[in-house]
Amino acid sequence: MRRLTLFAFLIISFNGFSINIDSLYQSMEKTQPDTQKISTLIDIAHHYSLNHNDSSELLIDSVYRWSREKGYIHHLAKSVHLSGTHWWRQQQLKRALDSILVAREISISVSDENMIAKSASNAAILYSQFGMPDSAEVLFREAENYYSGLQDSSALAKLDMDIGGFYNRQGKSELSIERFYNSLRYYEHNKDSFNLVYIYSNIATTYTRLGAHEDAETFFRKSVAYDLLVEEVSLIIQSYLSLGLLYSNTHEIDSAIHYFNLAKERMEENKNDYELFAYYINLGHLYFQIKEYNKALNLFLAAKRSPILEHMQLYKAIVLIDLGLSYTSLDQLDSARTYAEMGLAKALEVNSLEHISVSYHSLSELDSIEGNYQGALENYRLYRNYRDSVNSHEGRYKITQLELEYQTEKQTLENQLLKEQATNQKEFIRLQQIIGGSTLFSLILLSILFIIALQGKKRIKIKNQLLEEQKKELEQLNITKDKFFSIVAHDLKSPFTSLLGFIEILKADYGRLTDHERDEIISNLDLTANNTFNLLTNLLEWARTQRGNISFSPERFHPSDKIKNVVEALRLRTIKKQHFLQLEMNTELTINSDPNLFQAILINLTNNAIKFTPERGTIKISLSEEEKYVKVCVIDSGVGIPDKELNSLFQIENKFQRNGTNGEEGTGLGLLLCYEFANLAGAKLDVVSELGKGSTFCLSIPKDCNTPINKSD
Repeated sequence: MRRLTLFAFLIISFNGFSINIDSLYQSMEKTQPDTQKISTLIDIAHHYSLNHNDSSELLIDSVYRWSREKGYIHHLAKSVHLSGTHWWRQQQLKRALDSILVAREISISVSDENMIAKSASNAAILYSQFGMPDSAEVLFREAENYYSGLQDSSALAKLDMDIGGFYNRQGKSELSIERFYNSLRYYEHNKDSFNLVYIYSNIATTYTRLGAHEDAETFFRKSVAYDLLVEEVSLIIQSYLSLGLLYSNTHEIDSAIHYFNLAKERMEENKNDYELFAYYINLGHLYFQIKEYNKALNLFLAAKRSPILEHMQLYKAIVLIDLGLSYTSLDQLDSARTYAEMGLAKALEVNSLEHISVSYHSLSELDSIEGNYQGALENYRLYRNYRDSVNSHEGRYKITQLELEYQTEKQTLENQLLKEQATNQKEFIRLQQIIGGSTLFSLILLSILFIIALQGKKRIKIKNQLLEEQKKELEQLNITKDKFFSIVAHDLKSPFTSLLGFIEILKADYGRLTDHERDEIISNLDLTANNTFNLLTNLLEWARTQRGNISFSPERFHPSDKIKNVVEALRLRTIKKQHFLQLEMNTELTINSDPNLFQAILINLTNNAIKFTPERGTIKISLSEEEKYVKVCVIDSGVGIPDKELNSLFQIENKFQRNGTNGEEGTGLGLLLCYEFANLAGAKLDVVSELGKGSTFCLSIPKDCNTPINKSD
């Protein structure tokens, strides 16, 4: 079960303010202009919203009415925004979001960039809490653009901390760490003890997610040390919760429980639903970790009753998932499935990859316990896919890098030309001075320099053309390489996911399985392992052709002998599907070519015919002679190939993959290998197919070929 720390989100918008209320009143009495009085009143209202909730609402309303009556739009935006943050502290999040969005619109109307940024940032946080990450990301980006334009380092540090928390809730731990460190550099430089408490704690909990427990411990201890410098109840609670998590990570259970309970005691002074929710969830995870499932369940049920779940959809997903896991561990399978499915639905709704992953793993475990192994494997596959998405945030920038290299080299050549021209110009001026104004000589010299410049431009043009050609070639190679790696990533990951799923079922439920069920799983493991081996073999063979590591070694042989070898090797498969196999061969024919490449092509073509021909279908292999070629055709009465796939059948970037008529798994690489091997042998591979009626693959191979025909010929 994942440990999730929520208390770090308590301070997302309301930290770092300490105001002397008496000095504000004195300032208001001394100032004459209404605008200054309203500004001071806004500061007073802000102070009351932090400390005197009963009085603050009336004061904020007074500021709003005064600003509207006077037509002070900037102050009106501030008062509406202040109203939103007030409702936020009252945990009325819908009213808070509505007010802050209105403040943003008012600020846009008067181009108040600071208020636009502040409103956008706070609205983004609220959207993320409502489970609307796309809207949150757009507004975070808007706030960042405005704060960057204003060069407001303090606001950018705060924004980095908020965006880090947003990414953390999305399960994008690497991105959140990057943002937290941006914030950390600013707060450490400015010795901001208050914010350092939170940033250290956020970094620590992120490292916990990543499994970097030593780093997590370092930052938890830093957070606790700074807590001692700041006298505030919420920070003391933060400190105790951090220590509880720290000791949970190091499996010092008694100490962890002690500090969680100390946090709970101090919460009586603070009455904050977020802190209480964090206590229930984190202590529940601890009890789940030590297999005290009933205690964990009771804590999760208490968390489920929290009023913050009315608006916090992500937190609701967390609670539902935790309840599903607890009921599974207590063998209450009906309740477990109900909560697991509800948790998955909520995680999908808020698009939290981490919690979607955990949900699918939970459902896989439930299916396995109930004997639904197909369902268990499918949910395990989805779990692995989402888990891989969580762990991988690396983008591909190869074409961009290539473009940059190209532009750099092009710029270098242009600079070189400019230098040559400048040098020539200096030489020209020097010579002019030497000859003392000889017009004729100057014209001749100018003509020579002009010719040199033209030649230089021509050289640059030729080099640019070569660069353009190389760029296009590299782009194509890059596409091919990327596709190859995507095949490796996707096609190898899929069977390995099945293997891991079957192994996990055996490990988790071996004692519950019958002998028949164990035999069935072992048979599936054997089949999957063999399919994976065949796929890996094909991938390696294709890679060898691309690197030029497969040689062409011609010798004279009878192609009919190789056809018989292929038929014999695949006989059991044709018998199993009750295929009618016909051979039409001239056994006297001989060719001078590579027998291994010939047989490899033929075995792939015949294997394809068997795979995609239904039971009791017909497969025919013919061998005939033409003027300069020997033609071998594999003809089947199978399912055929769609027209749209025929033109790109032999291109790796459009790899065509599907299962056979009896569910046989395909790699999508067999025909690519045939095409590459045919090129190496100087042969031609053609295909004719009609959907629903069958396919004909014909290999035309030279009778006498001592050297292969290059692919580019």
